[in-house]
Amino acid sequence: MKHITAKVCLVALSVFAVACGDEERFRLSGSIEGAPSMNLVVSYHDGESYRHAITAAREGSFEVFGRAPSGAVVEIRDYEHRLLGRTYAADGDDIELKLSRRSSNAIEASGTATASEWAAFLSANSDSLDAGGRTANAAIAAFVGAHPQSIVSTLLLTVNFDASVDPAGADSLMQLIEPSARPAALTEAFNYQLSRMVAENATTRVLPFRYLDRRDSLRVLRPGDARITLLAVDNNRSGRSDSIVPMLRRLRRGHGASELAIVEFSVDADTIEWKRNTRTDTATWHQGWGAAGLASRGIDRLGLPSVPFFVVCDSAGTQLLRTRSAAKARAYITQLLTDR
Repeated sequence: MKHITAKVCLVALSVFAVACGDEERFRLSGSIEGAPSMNLVVSYHDGESYRHAITAAREGSFEVFGRAPSGAVVEIRDYEHRLLGRTYAADGDDIELKLSRRSSNAIEASGTATASEWAAFLSANSDSLDAGGRTANAAIAAFVGAHPQSIVSTLLLTVNFDASVDPAGADSLMQLIEPSARPAALTEAFNYQLSRMVAENATTRVLPFRYLDRRDSLRVLRPGDARITLLAVDNNRSGRSDSIVPMLRRLRRGHGASELAIVEFSVDADTIEWKRNTRTDTATWHQGWGAAGLASRGIDRLGLPSVPFFVVCDSAGTQLLRTRSAAKARAYITQLLTDR
């Protein structure tokens, strides 16, 4: 599940703990298709804090160690934050991976039954999972119904299932899984994120937060920079080119920057996909991206239930409108600034 994944695997700057023996740490090793030599970013939550490390693949081969006493979803990304693959590891595990740069779902794993079974499902259903939304959810629901005793069912719900499409269905499926196959570290993150997805009336203030722009520089969204700020959260599968970009362009033409600030925040899987999808926009508004999607710092506290989603706030950060509709956001802003 892309939104929950981000919460479970959110990257925060820290270092891997040093362990003394193999039973006190896990080991991941493997190869990357095409044998590239490049830096890799590895991240996971160890039950207490988010861990983040940079390692290197040399001619496609890599090795990394970490600690996760209760087990953790481990993400491996390339130097441009493009997701290469995920696995599940706990202290004492020795897992070998084969990763593809074409799709994070084209993965092979061996070393533990859980890692192997999860990778086998991802690889066998890569087309459906890459399509996302209800197509991916249907494949996951079928597996969960047939394997309620497997921790892989919990992993698929917390990591691969798109709860923004069907939060009630996600909750129902989780109840099918036997308690022994639902590690607390995974279900706690699931319950937290799901509760925020179904909350439509969050009243928390929009606070300044940083995001990566198209030039790979950090920018800051500050509500105080304009009378009204529009935060538009989207991705390439949310109709951005057909409805969102034209709406943003019309708003920008009609209102100056001191009157209306516009930040379009992408939750595309990686910067390569995001830049490819936006390269022809000729945007006159700010465009940004965050590695953790809806769980990116600053975005996460708003509890956005789906993508696309639009938040309008005033200069104090008070939320004035929350909506899934681009047309509704435009109409509200136009009326608000016309009546000033």
